[in-house]
Amino acid sequence: MRNECKNINCAPLFLARFVKYNSSLPVLLFFCLVLVVIFFRNTIGVIFGDLFANLSLVLLFLFFPFFLLVPLNRQFGLLLSVYFIYLVIQLFFGLSRGSAYAVVGFFNLTGPLFFLISAYLAILDKTKIFNLGVKLFIVFAFINSLGAIIQAQVSIDIFGLIHNDIYANYELMSGGGVQKRAISFITSPQSLSLTLAFATALIFYTWPIGWSVFFRVLSFLLIVFVGALTVSKVYFVFLFIVFFVMSIKKIYSIFIFLLGFLVVGVLASATTYFDRIFLMFDYIENIRSYPAYEHWARGFQHIDSAKSLFFGNGIGFYSRGGQIIQESDSIIGVESFLIQVFSEIGLVGFSLFSLISGYSYYLLRRKNKSLGAMLLAFVVVGFFTPAPYGFVVGMQMCFLLVAGFFANRIDFVGVGEVSR
Repeated sequence: MRNECKNINCAPLFLARFVKYNSSLPVLLFFCLVLVVIFFRNTIGVIFGDLFANLSLVLLFLFFPFFLLVPLNRQFGLLLSVYFIYLVIQLFFGLSRGSAYAVVGFFNLTGPLFFLISAYLAILDKTKIFNLGVKLFIVFAFINSLGAIIQAQVSIDIFGLIHNDIYANYELMSGGGVQKRAISFITSPQSLSLTLAFATALIFYTWPIGWSVFFRVLSFLLIVFVGALTVSKVYFVFLFIVFFVMSIKKIYSIFIFLLGFLVVGVLASATTYFDRIFLMFDYIENIRSYPAYEHWARGFQHIDSAKSLFFGNGIGFYSRGGQIIQESDSIIGVESFLIQVFSEIGLVGFSLFSLISGYSYYLLRRKNKSLGAMLLAFVVVGFFTPAPYGFVVGMQMCFLLVAGFFANRIDFVGVGEVSR
């Protein structure tokens, strides 16, 4: 705490006074507001219009003065600053070429990460904001689980509250040519599945103090049930990584989970419903048969010069939102967060991101093994899905990423039942 106060004293007077004397409530309320906007942006767009929903993302940068003006820990402060400056340079060159997608890519890669860093810097008690984040992620997963059940059984667009060209399209889904998948308010099967997987791991290892055991059991069963409904492989891969890492010394934990999941899964769906999941074993044997393989290859094929190798093809080059804004004839993607980052910002930017992730994992795992396993799971599944590039999953991954940098100032035991 002394070092923290010393850093705050080096900040401009108005920021130092805000951090020292605020009751934490303004920061925590704003933190809640931003996460609500991120997780329910699709519904906000349906009700108030896409323009309003997109402009609401500006909220991510309202705390940004704290990152710019409050000194960070020397070990990771320099690394984060260099990474941010590099992305600003990428944005500048993108705009100079008239690339609208550069703005979208910049928002995606900087928004969640630097919002969370700024939020932590704006409050002295880091445990409060971490505790609140854990609660919100569990509650949002619970709400989206209920929404997914309504979507699957009652209303495919949740009574007009969500929009999706495929999975919330009555005409398309009624034709039977597309397998029904849960998307809920997040409106993306993979983003929803990773949100539910993260919440499942949090409920299993980290449960907020004061919350009832009944709600814990109910949340766990409901979220696992809906996790199966997403029919997304990343849900299973994420949890497999977490439980594998945690079961190295406690092998019984993974067996308890798998047994519970098997019971819920059998009760939830017919066996044929999981055929899509079991296909991943075939893909492991023949990776070229995996539908996303050609997209991964495209990401490397576009790296055709020393310039693109080291500095990439431009930030936001593969961003779906950026291509839509730029009215591209066709939407291209690489279906992999890690390949997308490498192809967009090059070896230099990817190396900086890897250093940040690796250093955060090291710091977080030292303090809390289960949270470190969850961060590792986000990074690993990032090879198989572009979901971490989006705001919803990106916010959750960066929540752990930033927690690692402030791990020495977070009382993880005070947060809940966290396995060390």
